[in-house]
Amino acid sequence: MSLHNSQQDALLTSTVAFPAAGASGTAPATGGFDLGLNRKTWKEEIRVDVPALSGFTDNTKTLAFTIKDSADNSTFTAVAALGTQSVAGVAATGSAATSLWWPVPRDCQRYIQVTCAETAAGANVTTSNFSAYVLPV
Repeated sequence: MSLHNSQQDALLTSTVAFPAAGASGTAPATGGFDLGLNRKTWKEEIRVDVPALSGFTDNTKTLAFTIKDSADNSTFTAVAALGTQSVAGVAATGSAATSLWWPVPRDCQRYIQVTCAETAAGANVTTSNFSAYVLPV
């Protein structure tokens, strides 16, 4: 049995294209997921699903995922307590499909987003998408 709840709210789900090499992109593409005003009684997790990327074959390149929050849904800063998780390229085969998880801290601000940054001069994975979800625990 999974420790993670599989319920998904359409308003807390976003699928976006990977950024180009040397760039970054966010999910949702604009603004952030609205966690609500009084979330002290809720527990959430953020899940990011990364598909298999057969063209991501340079093992010196990474896709780095960072969680950011905002009080005004405009200015986002990294949630330092959560850190960054990365998916590395794999020589010859490309990277395997994976899911990344973060708990949402109780003191997180109302809006959150997932930022994906690709290493400069990385492989072109812009034809693929990653999905981000906010899930109740």
